[in-house]
Amino acid sequence: MIIHSTKKIHLFKRYIWFIINAGLVLPLKIVMAQGSCPPCPPNAICNPLAACSFNALITSLANIAFAIGFPIAIMFILWSGFLFVSARGNEEQIKTAKKTFTWAIIGTAILLGAKVIAVGIQNTMLSL
Repeated sequence: MIIHSTKKIHLFKRYIWFIINAGLVLPLKIVMAQGSCPPCPPNAICNPLAACSFNALITSLANIAFAIGFPIAIMFILWSGFLFVSARGNEEQIKTAKKTFTWAIIGTAILLGAKVIAVGIQNTMLSL
């Protein structure tokens, strides 16, 4: 019984690390895809965010935060569901699961709000 649950825990940890690593690699693809700046000359310090303007910088930062934070928020929502299922009627564990779910939803709302604010700043700057 203990060996079987230990194998499940190790498998669960592997999936979590895969999700975290995929979330860390995805922002690099987003940043590299926004290469609208001229190429960097040799022997010069290049812009790591590939942002030639304030609009591009804000958009790039919001995309990076969203690409990293959203998979983590989904992971915590799933974790809170696991906590609800494993509580089995224990009031303290249900309180912990509710608190985890509440903070996961608040974190997701903050991420979405940051994305909306970034798009609003970009649209305002472009309209000027």
